[in-house]
Amino acid sequence: MIFVTTANTLETIPGPLRDRMEVIQLAGYTASEKLEIAKRYLVKRQIERGGLSSRRIAFTDAALKTIIADYTREAGVRQLEREIGTVVRRVALQVAEGKLDRKLSITEPRVRELLGKRKFFAEARRRTSRPGVATGLAWTPVGGDRLCGTEEDVKIHKYLKSLMKALEPIKIHQDWSAYRSFDPISSI
Repeated sequence: MIFVTTANTLETIPGPLRDRMEVIQLAGYTASEKLEIAKRYLVKRQIERGGLSSRRIAFTDAALKTIIADYTREAGVRQLEREIGTVVRRVALQVAEGKLDRKLSITEPRVRELLGKRKFFAEARRRTSRPGVATGLAWTPVGGDRLCGTEEDVKIHKYLKSLMKALEPIKIHQDWSAYRSFDPISSI
């Protein structure tokens, strides 16, 4: 018998269970792959779900790239589909209210208008606008990113590190109490 499971992160899987599992990690999609998936599948599905047709609405590549870069940050495409759906529903509302009577081409500025403030920012702007910013690299399932930190960030990190160290005995006590309450005889 084989069980197949999926997870977004391994950290939440208990150690004893993880020891008995064969883990196969699949990397996320690149931005260009997400763009193609959106163009071929996601946009069509969301337009249909929104009650519109492709004669009423079209997305430009620049608009989809903006959604990918500024409104989603994940390995998969779930959030990308949600954001595309939000745009489609807002356009459908304008059509229903009679404010829109022609085909609308969703461009980069229109995406920003419909989705509001961007959720994710490129660190390069922060890095070059302030003196004293240190740069680092981080790998994530989304593909990684540049990290920028200032002296203020270091102070916050030191505070959080000392707080975690202070809370460590509490965590150890909680873990130990779980072992003490385990009775191997009654679990048979």
